[in-house]
Amino acid sequence: MVVGLKFLTLISLLVLLMTQVSCRPQLGADDPLLLRFEKDSFENLHRLRKLSESQGLRVFWWNVAWGHFNSKGDLDHNLYDLITSNARPDIIILGEFKESVLNTSTHNVLKKHFSYQSFTPYQLDSPEVGIKVYSTSSLTASKRFVLPWYPKSLDTVRDREEIRSYHSEWLSKAYSDSKHWLRGFRIYTLKHGGVNYRLIPVHLLSPWGAMSKVYSTEKLIWESTYGTNSPLGHQIQFLRSSINSYLGSWTKDPILMIGDFNVPKSLYGITPNLYSRLASGFSEAHFGNPDTFPTMMARHTVPSFLQKISIKIDHALLNSKLERVGAHPIHLRGSDHYPIYVVVKPKPPSFFGWF
Repeated sequence: MVVGLKFLTLISLLVLLMTQVSCRPQLGADDPLLLRFEKDSFENLHRLRKLSESQGLRVFWWNVAWGHFNSKGDLDHNLYDLITSNARPDIIILGEFKESVLNTSTHNVLKKHFSYQSFTPYQLDSPEVGIKVYSTSSLTASKRFVLPWYPKSLDTVRDREEIRSYHSEWLSKAYSDSKHWLRGFRIYTLKHGGVNYRLIPVHLLSPWGAMSKVYSTEKLIWESTYGTNSPLGHQIQFLRSSINSYLGSWTKDPILMIGDFNVPKSLYGITPNLYSRLASGFSEAHFGNPDTFPTMMARHTVPSFLQKISIKIDHALLNSKLERVGAHPIHLRGSDHYPIYVVVKPKPPSFFGWF
């Protein structure tokens, strides 16, 4: 009986692997040797080669910063070279995206290789900026969920006057930062290799510029590590609540939540409380604490306490139904963030799962 069950498990895994290989689109024949890296070119090419050889769902996330760092065409060049190489992912997700960010050639090559596209604006009153998803597999999108940044307790009692007061306090102190804090996201369902996945691309608000204007450096560091009662903390609470309401806490589907969450995995050797809340029930696809922000060309644009360090605020979070095959930041030129490239697959059925 036990031998028979183990044999069935082996057969199911072989069928899944064969399906994943057969469903892969035709890739370019060459390594992406023309990519423009900001550092560690050889190591990054080695990472890409390993990721391109891995079997599973391959997802690439990049916050492209409204195209502000694309004056020399690095963003267009790197996306084009990646897409036309053997390292092309199955899904590309671009945050802080608007159509004018990319040139015509890049748009055309994305349309050629990714049959399915979806766009979610951050704010409906400025719908040109948001998250763009390019996929080789068909996507089914949920409704657009709104991510407010006021305390969720105010949402429960629907105290609109208190909400306006909370907003006004931040807007009066740091209007240019906080006016962009309202966000939206969708939950996607896609089938890859015969498996249904849930994909949740997210870009949460960045409070650091506003907080650096309001708080002393010491208080800012404390809030960044131990604090939870902040606009970002409130938005994380709305995010997790929306996901749980839509999917339920016991969903059987593999879930990948990926994006720029603006909370470090580690800061000065401490895991921030906000990261613990964000990642509760998920595991991080990346080992250790590899840097994703800021890039070297963008250090002058960030608050002073971040200018001498690199942190990881772009994350790929997996639920218990999914396992990591490979994951790395890729140190490309073209933005104030480095992109992250992850390969994931469903966890194989356990022995007890057959009963």
